[in-house]
Amino acid sequence: MTVPVKLTKNLAALRMQVAQASPLGAAPYATLQAIHLNAEQLETDTTLALYDAAGKLDTWVAPRDQPGIISGFQVAVGSALDEWRLMDMLASISRAVLNLELLIGDLSVQTQRTTLIQS
Repeated sequence: MTVPVKLTKNLAALRMQVAQASPLGAAPYATLQAIHLNAEQLETDTTLALYDAAGKLDTWVAPRDQPGIISGFQVAVGSALDEWRLMDMLASISRAVLNLELLIGDLSVQTQRTTLIQS
């Protein structure tokens, strides 16, 4: 399991959109809304990838042979690192979505949003 390339490309595209609209406080409402929608989609995609990563890590069964155990353990460690990267990405993206909601004044959605990082 690795961090999906689609997520890293979409994150780079979102960063580029934000940089082009800088300063965000002066950007047109339509631009802010487009960035907000893209950030929400990226948040959803990252959440789904995190669920997938957690499922693969939680259902891993160690092989019986020694080389298989070693390679399986290395794969499990790599999956755990990828899961951590996805969680870190999700935290940053969720924070960006919330900040965009504050900027465009769309606070009604905030109470309905649920992510893995909310307790």
